This record gives sequence, structure tokens and C-alpha cells, in this order.
Amino acid sequence: MSYLRGFFGVVLWLMAAGVPSAQVVSGGASPSASPLPIAQGGTGVTTNPPADLLFSVSGTPTASQIFPGACTRTLTFPADFTAANGAATSVASCGTNPSETDDYLVKVAGTQIGDVSLSTSCVATLTTVSHVAKTCTATQRIEVDAPATVSGANIAIVISGTR
Repeated sequence: MSYLRGFFGVVLWLMAAGVPSAQVVSGGASPSASPLPIAQGGTGVTTNPPADLLFSVSGTPTASQIFPGACTRTLTFPADFTAANGAATSVASCGTNPSETDDYLVKVAGTQIGDVSLSTSCVATLTTVSHVAKTCTATQRIEVDAPATVSGANIAIVISGTR
């Protein structure tokens, strides 16, 4: 698929309808059955190629549901997941807005590196612990954990970084 040509990053796509599943796209490869363009990169090699991780759920996540993934190479996430060094600003969206604020934890190797707070109007506030850049090294587990009480549905969270 042409929208991924030249993309030198990793895209993790986690969809859940009860049980999370994953699709990994790396090094410019195209997914075999992707319903929509997940990411788009440039056509040349850059100093810090972008890397986007997409965590999403169809329907309402179960309480404290974990959406796991793994970093296939070292990724750096800028402070508070904002645009920096070639990374796009991380974003989130809701199909159904939460009736109360939903806080999703972002963890690497079991340690919280940040969170994504979704307001009742689905305004996302993304922060990293201590408001500094974070890293996920090759083979480390990365996950997004749903809150103990979930009120939003059809949630998508894209965490952007560089490699």
C-alpha cells in the first residue's frame, strides 16, 4: 500500500473485541488486510524516523483491560508525547465520550511512563512521568492499561515517537 512506502517505523495496531490482537508493520512493509491508512511517512531516510503505536478497542474495554505490544526496536517518546524530533503529537479519540474522565496508563516493561486522560468531551491530555522523554528498547513490552472504571467506548490512542 502506497501510504506506507518509505515509512521507516513501527506501527502496532491493537484491536480488541474481548481479546486484544495485534498487527505489526515495520520497515516499509504493507499490512495484508488493513481497513484504513494507519500512518504515513516520508520517502527518504531521516535522522529520527517516526514511529507510531496505535492502541484501539472496539466497544467498551473491560475494567483494567491491558492492551499489550512489544517494541521491535528502540523508540523514544518525547516529553508529554508532544511533537519533537520528527515525532508527531500523540493523539486519542473516542467513538463514545466517557461519562467521567477515563485515565489510561502507558507502561514499558511494567513501569508506568505516562498516561492518557480522556475528558467527558474526549479531550485527550497526554503526559509522561516527570514530563521528560521516555524510551522503549527493542524487545521491551509496551502496554496501555484501561482504567478500573471505564465509561468511554471505541477508544483509539496513537503514541508517536522516533527511532
